[in-house]
Amino acid sequence: MEENPIWKIREKVIAIIEQHLGQDAKVEHDVDLPVLKSKIGRSRQCVVVLTQGKEPRQTISIAEVQKRGSKPDIDTFNGWIEKKNEVGAQHLLYLTFIISSTIFLPNSTFILNPFPY
Repeated sequence: MEENPIWKIREKVIAIIEQHLGQDAKVEHDVDLPVLKSKIGRSRQCVVVLTQGKEPRQTISIAEVQKRGSKPDIDTFNGWIEKKNEVGAQHLLYLTFIISSTIFLPNSTFILNPFPY
């Protein structure tokens, strides 16, 4: 059994994000957001969805959380941008973590890189 299963890591990521948000923020994980221009009711799965503010000034941020050994390639990045645009989100967060073969370092391995798109 994996020492730190992905659900446990997601919970830690969500806790880190919640520490930086306002009181009106809503954090959800494993959400299917509707594709805005879909005529057949398509949706996209989002690992973490952050909703802040009230209508009509509400903002939506989606986060991609991944375990990686290297930077994402341009096609992967473009896929995230496409997903952000399809669901009408204003912000994209990419969070990565590294798990050493011998030790999990939660404080030093979470990297938050918001993209201003």
